[in-house]
Amino acid sequence: MLGRFMHRYTGHVPFHIASRGACSRTQEILSRNGLQNLPVRRICFAHKNFTDSVKPVTSFYDRYVFPEPPLMITDDEHDKVIEKVNGIIQEKGRLFAIISVTGHQYKVTTGDIIRIVGRVPANCGDQIRLEKVNLVGGRDFSLLGKPVLPRKVAKVLATVIEKTTGEDIVTKLFTRRKRHERTYRTNNLYTVLRINEIQVSDNLE
Repeated sequence: MLGRFMHRYTGHVPFHIASRGACSRTQEILSRNGLQNLPVRRICFAHKNFTDSVKPVTSFYDRYVFPEPPLMITDDEHDKVIEKVNGIIQEKGRLFAIISVTGHQYKVTTGDIIRIVGRVPANCGDQIRLEKVNLVGGRDFSLLGKPVLPRKVAKVLATVIEKTTGEDIVTKLFTRRKRHERTYRTNNLYTVLRINEIQVSDNLE
């Protein structure tokens, strides 16, 4: 059937016959029907050698969303920065910290009073340690965690002052012409903390 189909043509074989993976098969069919001298139109495809030689060009979107990472500093430069930061920390200036409690972040310093959402499993008057410290800094330095700082680097101590409820939150549901009206009152639970101390390790590595 293929031979009868190709005898209609005096020139090239149709385009779809000389497709990828069918060139050798087409030559066998042509030679079997006495048409081995008939020119066959060949198609160039992107093989592995061709794709390896082409260098990908990043678009503007890729350069904006996925920027190139910064160059790593040498060990000597790292030691100099750590030595300078250790010297600044030993001056014991006023420190601040950003902590995460119950999904919220707070910027605190020594002596601050904050109100956090939820109940802390401690009694009033107990001293607790806030574990999730995202950042600790002073006047001339900042230590940033990824996402939190290690326990041996920073410590934030606080005292539980009060456990109370917040103001009433009123929610009204009303459907017109249906005589449907509902009123809901809710109030959140809060815990009041006093920040006692912010400590930073004097010997960073």
